[in-house]
Amino acid sequence: MSTFAVLGALTCVPGVREQVLVLVDAHRTRSLVEPGTVQFEVLVPRHQEDTVYMYEVYADEHAFAAHVNGASLARVTEETAGMITTLVANSVTVIDVTGLAAGPT
Repeated sequence: MSTFAVLGALTCVPGVREQVLVLVDAHRTRSLVEPGTVQFEVLVPRHQEDTVYMYEVYADEHAFAAHVNGASLARVTEETAGMITTLVANSVTVIDVTGLAAGPT
């Protein structure tokens, strides 16, 4: 089974990132008990005061679809209404770079 990963970025209205982080962290906690959620990290860049990144890994695309249609995402979307100006989510491939450091054979 191949995992499915998402890299999300959101931009907050100036001055509300700390409030958004509390809400997104609660969402992260709820998401981690959803079936098929493997990993969910919340990250903040050092020099972008209104940005939040999320790195999420799911067992497969079905688990991600269940997450997208689930209660926790609906809740955090409602809770952060008016606090987020942009949200971009990209599906990404997690690669195994073992052996790449040795270069071509």
